[in-house]
Amino acid sequence: MGDTRKPRNASSTINGDLSDNNVKGRTVPESLADEHHLLRTLIDGLPDFIFVKDTESRFVILNQAQVHALGAASPEELIGKTVFDIFPEDLAQQYFIDEQAVIRSGRPLVGREEPIIDAAGTQSWLSTTRVPVEDRQGNIVGLAGMSRDITRHKEIEEALRQSNRERALLNRASQAFASTLSLAQVAHLVIEKAVQAIKAHSAVLTLLDEKGNVDLAFGPAEPPPQPAGARLTVFKTGQPLVIGDGQSDTVRMPEHLRQEGIEAAIGLPLKTGERTIGVLFVRYEQPHHFSEREVDLLFIFAYQAAIAIENARLHQETRKQARQVRQILDTVPEGIVLLDGDYRVKLVNPSADAYLAELAGVGMGDVLTDLGGQSLDRLLRRQGPSHWHEVRLAGSPQRVFEVSLQPMETGTETEEWLLVLREVTQEREIQAQLQQQDRLAAVGELAAGLAHDFNNIIASVSGYAELVTMDPQLSDFARDNLGRMIEQSKQATYLIRQMLDFSRRSVIEKSPMDLVAFVEEIIDLLQPTLSNNIELTLEIEPGHDSFPIDGDPAQLQRVVTNLAVNARDAMPDGGKLQFRLSCLALEPGEPAPRPEMAPGEWLTLSISDTGAGISSDVLPHIFEPFFTTKEVGQGTGLGLAQVYGIVKQHGGDIAVTSQEGQGTTFSLYLPA
Repeated sequence: MGDTRKPRNASSTINGDLSDNNVKGRTVPESLADEHHLLRTLIDGLPDFIFVKDTESRFVILNQAQVHALGAASPEELIGKTVFDIFPEDLAQQYFIDEQAVIRSGRPLVGREEPIIDAAGTQSWLSTTRVPVEDRQGNIVGLAGMSRDITRHKEIEEALRQSNRERALLNRASQAFASTLSLAQVAHLVIEKAVQAIKAHSAVLTLLDEKGNVDLAFGPAEPPPQPAGARLTVFKTGQPLVIGDGQSDTVRMPEHLRQEGIEAAIGLPLKTGERTIGVLFVRYEQPHHFSEREVDLLFIFAYQAAIAIENARLHQETRKQARQVRQILDTVPEGIVLLDGDYRVKLVNPSADAYLAELAGVGMGDVLTDLGGQSLDRLLRRQGPSHWHEVRLAGSPQRVFEVSLQPMETGTETEEWLLVLREVTQEREIQAQLQQQDRLAAVGELAAGLAHDFNNIIASVSGYAELVTMDPQLSDFARDNLGRMIEQSKQATYLIRQMLDFSRRSVIEKSPMDLVAFVEEIIDLLQPTLSNNIELTLEIEPGHDSFPIDGDPAQLQRVVTNLAVNARDAMPDGGKLQFRLSCLALEPGEPAPRPEMAPGEWLTLSISDTGAGISSDVLPHIFEPFFTTKEVGQGTGLGLAQVYGIVKQHGGDIAVTSQEGQGTTFSLYLPA
């Protein structure tokens, strides 16, 4: 035992103690004083706790990390104090014993794991190293220490231990199940291991046919008491069901089971693939709350039991550990590939199997040399093995993948690589949509300013022209020319209106309206303008008689008419023009068709044609003002820009999908 005496609570200062050491011929090394500023800068920048104490365990130096953890405003508040001034008695005593042992023995104490309570009262764990500090004569004048927070490490260790216990339990159960092919023996082993897994009282196992009827039953009684309603619920849902735990009672405990002393139970589906072959009930004779971890453990256990039972039925042995690894890989959304040193595919999950076929045309056992036309060696040389690289797959639409290739630590000379593939096409599309919206918003601001200035000029020109035409002495030639000026001014005014619509600066007058009646009216107006070889249809989502919104009918008529006329022009040889009305309910967190669409109820109006389609290089620019693919004089390039602005001004959004030779669909999303 070391000296457990507390340090003397003397009124002497740290300087006084150092003076005492001088009398005895011991001095603090001059290098500490010379390098004090550098040392302070260094230790204050470290996240670990750094401290220096004198021979009586009083703080001489602390870094900011420890000052903050102990709830002090500055190091000065703690200098001269001991652990007894800061921590509870039992904790301080242990610290003091360790520190004095280092000072007396002159030997470091490395990696001591010890608890600590911070200023907020929260306990965490530290790994602390303490080393003696000597003066120039070799006399110990104190100690220096460093503590690192290992709380998360301890938690992970405990979680791993628990996981290992559960894995060991599952492995033992799996080995037991694989030891026999007798269905009755497997069933009784399942009951025995389930009871042991969570220290329950008893268990009942029922095997079911495809309709949920009982085939065979095993348990402490014949036939074992098992609530039929609960059994069918587990069978139909394929999910665990807790009965009578007192906290999450989904189903009340049946009275006949209470009379037998059963207070709580959990029903677990025995599933092979998507088929439920039976139900396992694990029971307690006392109230019991099933923790989430217990439910998860039993759910996995039931999965094992189901495999063993099915194998017993088919008289086949199973390799449970391999199945578990495959199950884990199958649940990962990314593609996972294991390669040997020659880049030969040794292992793939389903996602990777599909991705490799598309990106490289290879599969299990093949040598992988490139991905999407880029060699693996080039990807490694570019930015290192742990970096994500982008690979594009040509086609329509173009798909985008991110690839990471990392070396595996095998512990042998054999080289292996882990290849991770994930498709980010949707993320890139959303980024492009957001960038396009930002670009259109900037152009809209510019267009609004130009439109107002241009409108003032046109109004002046038109006004003066009209005044001149009032002159009775004006010649017919001049009057005709002025008339043309006035007419062109009207055309310019219409262009200005389109620019204002795009920039969302035009005045709209919203009122309640029904999209069904609105679209039907537009169809009646459009029908005479279409040739006989164009079929015009309206499809309304079943179950909806009306689609009410608040909108400006005149503005929305411009939108729908513009899109319909464009669709007509895209089908010079005839085709099908379809209007479709439907509802869209977006839940929080659910992907939306457009990035700015908020959760809630939306009405969708889709206008589709079977025309020539829009090329991929033109599609990103169709809503930009003055962008047109028509010949000079055949279009201003403001039609779709006006459509975009009006829809946005109604609080909605617009999306377009198109493929050359197959047609185009514009989808208008309006808030319900």
